Amino acid sequence: VPSPPEMFFNINITNAEAGQNNGQFRVAPTGGLGPYFLLFQNMAQNGNVFEFENLAPDTYSCQLVDAFNCSIDTTFIIDIQSSTEILEELQVMIFPNPALDQVSIEWQGSNIETISIFNANGRQIVKKKVEGQKHIFDVSNFESGVYILLLETSSTRTTHKLAIF
Repeated sequence: VPSPPEMFFNINITNAEAGQNNGQFRVAPTGGLGPYFLLFQNMAQNGNVFEFENLAPDTYSCQLVDAFNCSIDTTFIIDIQSSTEILEELQVMIFPNPALDQVSIEWQGSNIETISIFNANGRQIVKKKVEGQKHIFDVSNFESGVYILLLETSSTRTTHKLAIF
């Protein structure tokens, strides 16, 4: 009997406006075998797509369980929305992506202060304070998979996907 494909989260996040509890996130699972069961903030839902609204800026965790009772956990951040001007100032290049041994992150505009790398389960693997306009990470000891890069400036946070083989 063939095993189902590995299960992943596809998460879309809408940050909250300043002073508001109007953040949102949408989870669309891929892989595994539906129907799925999502646990979030003491709530449980069955289905194939999950949407939550009216969230305050905070760090949240959720768990997804498929029909085979396989589960994955993730942690994500609902932040305060930044102005379009601030977001456009930060131009980021991540290469090679997918990466094998090392990955370079270069940026222009705002100064990135911290770069964090999270695995597919939402566990923080690396948190590094950086200076300048470029940083190279050695990823040769990372397991193959999809990772999330969290880039933080003094006023914004942005995430990017990174694949490692």
